[in-house]
Amino acid sequence: MKRIITCCFFFVQLSILHAQSGSIRGMIQTSDDKPVAGMILQLNDPSATCLSDSSGRYQFTGLAAGNYTLLVLSGSMERMERKISLRNQENRICDFRIPVKFSALQDVAVYAVRTQNERHITIGKSGIQSRDLPQSLVVIDHNLLEKQQVQQMSDVLKNTNGV
Repeated sequence: MKRIITCCFFFVQLSILHAQSGSIRGMIQTSDDKPVAGMILQLNDPSATCLSDSSGRYQFTGLAAGNYTLLVLSGSMERMERKISLRNQENRICDFRIPVKFSALQDVAVYAVRTQNERHITIGKSGIQSRDLPQSLVVIDHNLLEKQQVQQMSDVLKNTNGV
């Protein structure tokens, strides 16, 4: 008899919980009908948050009946807020259309400067580049010296050909 009462109590509780589960879902788009991915959506409770997927869709499930405030948060777009009243087992669709803010960038000038140490190596005054010279030329730059952790000039000469 106790088992039957326990089972009935369990099924009543389950049906009550099932009867109170509603959902809020929707889509987030820009004013030019493009889906917005990665938007943060938050209900009244900060723990009830989700992100919009790559197609701009979001969904909150298992919600009890009541009044909710749905916030759409993003750093680069406007913050939007909607009040939603949810009844038992109600599935609400709440789409957002977010205006895009465009601002023109000013001109950006990029300058590059090479120091004496960063210029291409030329031999004497002839202007011949190192790639055009025979293989007897060895160039040892500071990167190679740092990698080999040389301490003396004799350590450098060990890595040069013909010396």
